[in-house]
Amino acid sequence: MAIAGWLNIEPTPQASESRNSEIAHAAPELRELQARPSGTLVPQNENPSIQKAQADPRSEPPLATAAAIGSEGYAPHIQAALDSGSAAAAYQAVQQLNRCQRVGGNIEGARKYATQTAGLSAEKASHALSYVSYLEAEQRRCQTVTPQIEALRTPLLLKATLGGETGAAADYIKTAPQADLTQPDRQAQVLDALRADALRGDESAMRALAKASTLPFNVPPSLRRSAEYAWLQTQLNWYQSQEGEWFESRFLQQLEQLLGPANIGGLNPALADREQIKQRLAELQSPDKGLSAEENRIAAEMLAAAKRKKTGS
Repeated sequence: MAIAGWLNIEPTPQASESRNSEIAHAAPELRELQARPSGTLVPQNENPSIQKAQADPRSEPPLATAAAIGSEGYAPHIQAALDSGSAAAAYQAVQQLNRCQRVGGNIEGARKYATQTAGLSAEKASHALSYVSYLEAEQRRCQTVTPQIEALRTPLLLKATLGGETGAAADYIKTAPQADLTQPDRQAQVLDALRADALRGDESAMRALAKASTLPFNVPPSLRRSAEYAWLQTQLNWYQSQEGEWFESRFLQQLEQLLGPANIGGLNPALADREQIKQRLAELQSPDKGLSAEENRIAAEMLAAAKRKKTGS
């Protein structure tokens, strides 16, 4: 979130999906396991791309689900996604590459959660250990993902970006060679995709546009300011949510364990980050440095889309 993303701390693609160090490697799947009251498993078909394809019969079929993968593992299916005409399949293949990167940490995190969480019910511990077995099977399917298959990430992301898959553009600029991003035609394509994604509520696109100085091409100042305001507001909203409060509490607990209670004092990086966000938001609404009416309109459109995306409306 904002602690890693705004204070000039660039997270890795895997770590950026996690909001506390205890489950930094387990990331989305283990957080979902922990959040479920019954500790039930996270089935493969809950992946958003698969849900999208199931909900819309006109959609291209996504990458084969785990149940359909045999001893060949994921590698040939990822290659097939690149060879196909489907941007959705290409982006789903990237998500699978991400899951394969995380699976080892997920196994470790789920096992630790099952065996070392104080007060964990026997039912939840049993479910978590079952999840470990599920992940170990996933890890076996990932064994065919060689460096050569991993190298398909960038062309897969380009295919997904050009095909309009929300979120792909922000991922693409993290992996694409500078030489590709400095081509005028490619710059225009990526900028258009980032803008479209931000207007569809994609926070990663908002962040990329807000941090335009890190991009090898120019972002119109009005778009950058609109995206900056929208992205910062989403971060503040998250901090004020139940999940954000949980994160801050767990973060401070871990900080205390790391440094010792006597050394903490009033140290609270989450609070400092939150106050920094509020200060910048105030500047962007000030009479002298604030957004124009058009910039406010664009920021409001991004925020409304982000809200719809979170609520599924």
